[in-house]
Amino acid sequence: MRIGTRNNPLRNSALLVLFGTSYTPLFILIALRKIVHNAEFLHYKGISLNSLKCFYENFGFAFILIILSATFWVGLRVLLGNLHKRASNGHQADLISISNRNNEALGYLATYIVPFISAESATSTDIICFIIMMLIVYGIYVRSNMILINPILNLKYSIYEIKYKIRQDKERDGLVLVKGHSLEEDDKLIIYPIGFKLFYGKPTD
Repeated sequence: MRIGTRNNPLRNSALLVLFGTSYTPLFILIALRKIVHNAEFLHYKGISLNSLKCFYENFGFAFILIILSATFWVGLRVLLGNLHKRASNGHQADLISISNRNNEALGYLATYIVPFISAESATSTDIICFIIMMLIVYGIYVRSNMILINPILNLKYSIYEIKYKIRQDKERDGLVLVKGHSLEEDDKLIIYPIGFKLFYGKPTD
């Protein structure tokens, strides 16, 4: 099933993976802080109702975040692999101008992740507020070009704002995700649409 807007033809599962991996740095940091803060309870005393309750109360949220992070990471690898294969069915574009947009990932970290890290507690109320905030951001995320603003993607991929032409068509613009960190003007690129003015790019051989 696809999101019901023309702005984003990616499937819901793909959008969720992109959104989730963009927050895995936050999830991991919160989990580590929770584990370190409750390190005094990290003593194995057998399996019982009391020990399971203790684990849930002190490490349950951290455990869930770690599992989610691992799941999103695997999903991202599968998604990128599929996009790379499908990109061969895209259009060859001649690049007219390019502008690197990787710096937006730093703003993403500062705006959305750092404020959560500064939180000292993790009560039930804090967790509920955290979930509500994630749902609100997700709603905005899937309807914008933020799906490519992802600090995890930037480890191996780059985001460029491009102006391009396909054959004799008019000049157009958009954002493209390209593996690696080297793309120059006048390069030729196979672009595969993944959203409104959003593309996955594959350099031509």
